[in-house]
Formats: sequence, C-alpha cells, structure tokens
Amino acid sequence: MGLETIVPIGIIFGIVLSLIDFFTEGKFTQVKSGYVSYATGVAAAYLFLWLFPSIYSGIKPETADLMLGAILLGFVIHHFIERYTFKHVSKGQMGKDVSLEHAIFTFVYHFIIGIVLINIFTSGFLQGLLYFIPIALYISIDNLPRRKIFDSTIVRLFFSAATLLGAVFGYYVQETALVSNVLLGFIVGILMYFFSREAFPGQKQGSNLLLLLGIIIYAAAIILSKTLL
Repeated sequence: MGLETIVPIGIIFGIVLSLIDFFTEGKFTQVKSGYVSYATGVAAAYLFLWLFPSIYSGIKPETADLMLGAILLGFVIHHFIERYTFKHVSKGQMGKDVSLEHAIFTFVYHFIIGIVLINIFTSGFLQGLLYFIPIALYISIDNLPRRKIFDSTIVRLFFSAATLLGAVFGYYVQETALVSNVLLGFIVGILMYFFSREAFPGQKQGSNLLLLLGIIIYAAAIILSKTLL
C-alpha cells in the first residue's frame, strides 16, 4: 500500500475518531466499568510494547531530551486540567466557564492527536492502526458532555471535529521530524496520565481481569504486527 493511499486512509480514521468523540461524549466520564479497565490495558500494552521502543530506536540524544520533556508536559498539563475541572464537579460548581475551558483544552490536544495520527500513518498502515485503537478508546472515555455548554449541535460538531481538523492540518502542513517527535511525546504523556489514573483508581472500581485481558490481547496484536512488518 503506497504512501499516497495510506495518508488519506489516516484522514478517514480521523473522521472516525471525531465521530467517536461526538457520539460518546460524557458516557464514560463518571463510570468506572469493565470497558474502562480493558481500554487501560490496551493503552498500557501500546505504550510499553510498541510506542516506547519505537520512540527510542535510533533517535538522536537531543531529540530524545525534547521528547521526554514533551511527555512530562503532556502528563502534567492533563493532570492539572483534570484536577481543576473535577474539583469544580465535586463541589457542584461545574459552571459554563469551567466547562468551556475544559472543552477548549480538549480541542487543542485532540487536534494534536490528529496531527500525530497522520504522521504515524506515513510510517505505515499497521503503525497507524495500532495508534488508532488505544486513542479511540481514550477519546470515548475521557470526554465531558458538551451539551451543558453548547446548545448548538453545529458547535458541538466543530469541537468534536478537532481530531479530523488536526489530521487534515498534518496532511497539508509537513512538520519537521523534531516537531513531529515533540507532538508525539505530548500525546504519550497524555496516554501515560490516562493509564496511571485508570490503572490505579482511588476506590475499588473496574476489573483487574479485564485490565489484564486488554494487555494480553493487545500485546498479542503488537507481536503479530511486528512479524508482518
């Protein structure tokens, strides 16, 4: 499959992510379920068995330092956004201002997710597919309902389209390898926060069995993919 075919497929996957964002908003934010546990296992397998080895194979030391900084930045920013948002939720103060701020931050990093999606698809279809699955699960879970902020369906569609817009931007604007690696590091930081938050919840929630199942199934998929590359 040629590059001229793979990259447009990446945009199609960007459309799918935006549709997932729109139709699942708020459905898994307050609920700890087997689905969340399974998604956490998938994210863990992808991070430790695919993404980290891919990042550090043959990367220049100066780029590695910037990427590590981007990973830390993504982790810390996501942590502070969540703490700020859910502090107001727990106090019953989730007003429109707080919700709007969260929606804007979410739009920005979903836009970056779209850029990274295209960059990874340029490496190959399997690489893009392996990135798509944990990101799709992450988006479906980490999503506050926008209906409380926006009455207009068009506005909600626009915010949900962040991943698609990022994918289109990544398609038409070619970033340098350094910028691409930094953006990827930022997304890795977000996924690491998601994994650490869901894998070690403060209360007895979720399913350890489904967490383990997610790790095993996606680890098997990764190992199979490596034999096909």
